[in-house]
Amino acid sequence: TGDLVINELMAANETTLADPEGEFDDWVELHNRGDAPISLAGYFLTDAEDDPFAYPLPDLTLPAGGHLLIWADNDPEQGPEHANFRLATSGESLLLNTDTETVDRIDFGEQTTDVSLARDPDGGAAWVACASPSPGTVNDCAGGPPITPPATPTDAPSTPTPEVTAPPESTATPGPPATSTPDESTIWLPIARRGG
Repeated sequence: TGDLVINELMAANETTLADPEGEFDDWVELHNRGDAPISLAGYFLTDAEDDPFAYPLPDLTLPAGGHLLIWADNDPEQGPEHANFRLATSGESLLLNTDTETVDRIDFGEQTTDVSLARDPDGGAAWVACASPSPGTVNDCAGGPPITPPATPTDAPSTPTPEVTAPPESTATPGPPATSTPDESTIWLPIARRGG
């Protein structure tokens, strides 16, 4: 995979971290493990292979070593960092796509409350169950148990890569921090508040 990767996720968040609305929602952390900034324009997250462009990432630049927290809460009206899908506690796949290819993917099984799945070390190849989640900051899972992707039946037909047409345009724009940041390389985006 390239420098932009899915770095950590939580599909059963009850007490770990609340979003700016005070809700304990699923979340996904992206990480630029390279040495140069990466523009996120043209990247998409999805939990459905037949909908590869489900959630366009915000149109901003992630610095080298930076982390970006996305709320997988199906509440896109709450702001550009809120995806239009949730993660399944029972397990599923999460894909990071461009308009031409899948650049990263994690397939996971049933999840434990307030335990994340994380690359250990930060940005590394191995995934572990992490009892010390670190959304928006460097992963430090203290050698948690490794996870194995769910088994796929050997007689099942392979799923072809979805044919790429034209992805939607991203309309998100960067802005000032909405809350305090976990570290200097974390990016937070403005929150669209509902009326009231």
